Amino acid sequence: MSCPSRDEILAMMDEGDDVPHLDECEACAKLFDLAFRAAEVFDGDPRKFRRAVGAVVDEALAGLQPGEWATRLAAEHRFRHSVVIEDVLERAARAYENPVIEGGWTAAAVALCDAMAAEGAPPPAELHVQTLKERAMALRAGNDLKGALIVLDRARELSAETPDREKWDAVISLCKAITYSEADLGQFEEAIALAEDAEAVFDRLGDARRALMARQTKAYALAVQQKYQAALEITARVAEQFAAMGSRFDAMSAHHLAAHCYVKIGAYDDALSHGLVAESGYEATGNAVLVARVSHVVACALAGLGRFEEAAPRFDASADAVFRAGLHDVWVLDRLDYVAAALRDDPTADVRDVVEAVAHVCFLLGAEQSAMRRQYAAEALDYMRWLAKRDELTAEAAEFVRDFIETNMRRPPVRFAPLKGGGSTMVM
Repeated sequence: MSCPSRDEILAMMDEGDDVPHLDECEACAKLFDLAFRAAEVFDGDPRKFRRAVGAVVDEALAGLQPGEWATRLAAEHRFRHSVVIEDVLERAARAYENPVIEGGWTAAAVALCDAMAAEGAPPPAELHVQTLKERAMALRAGNDLKGALIVLDRARELSAETPDREKWDAVISLCKAITYSEADLGQFEEAIALAEDAEAVFDRLGDARRALMARQTKAYALAVQQKYQAALEITARVAEQFAAMGSRFDAMSAHHLAAHCYVKIGAYDDALSHGLVAESGYEATGNAVLVARVSHVVACALAGLGRFEEAAPRFDASADAVFRAGLHDVWVLDRLDYVAAALRDDPTADVRDVVEAVAHVCFLLGAEQSAMRRQYAAEALDYMRWLAKRDELTAEAAEFVRDFIETNMRRPPVRFAPLKGGGSTMVM
């Protein structure tokens, strides 16, 4: 038996209609009893109902870690319903840019879909595909890129069962394009081709927002390849188009990418302008990590303009937020930006504590993941430590190490070679 969606049941209740399905389906009845049948305090208000569902989920997961949420929810029949999956996906969306939390929620949503399918009552095909898509993007955010692609392949298989297969296939292609754009895969040509194919489908379907998202994905792939001017030719215009259609968050994302690209080409005034626009928009969403990420770009722009005293507190605050979110790779690069900016402002600046902290974090990452690129990054940071202890670390050397680490993320890792003329006598 296929269960109606939450919105279908709520619509019938709002209109005062009977809902025979609740008499036939024990799982749905138990869940909706929590809100309507057994608690008159909700007065039939769908918003109160949604809060009630959320409260039940909260109670079930109290004291558990994100990695335990999937097992806990899927174990109980009462949670195996589309309404719970939708609630969980909404929570995942609010945890965007926090890979641990977002990953916990999306894993729980997939586990619920699988449990329902195993019982012979799978969720609606579109919801199932959406769940897999969100799970794949959470895996991508956590840098499990191969895992993300596996889940996207599964989503594509299920898309055949949706009434809008062409749309969902394009959505999946767009998600694959985003994943292929990541440095650890670096399949940039494939990413751009998929993004262009998806854009064509969305244009044909009249889905202007997703068509712009596809163009933005192409710009991102170009930026990751360090083709910043080419990326700017796309993303600056996309930001205007998103804003014109009222898609505020998407516009802020485009401004953020534009600010990053302008910093990379040394156009610091333009970077500051776009960065502050993005920061203001992100603050309205309450997403502290996104605010921190773009605040770091603003700090880089301020430092580039010779305003390091204004930039320094931004560097520190954004680094703290990024580290708390578990984005340790990002934190390493951001702190190296700070070191280079500090030394460019004052060649005698004492940055040894920051260099030691970065080297320590990089060492821990290498121990956790045993990846060659981590080991080579640690070697590069040992070189920085050696220069700092001898008071020979320069802004150029710090930038050299930072660029090496970032570039090594985009290619099969190569071993670090010290900067010529900058402590090259060191034995590695």
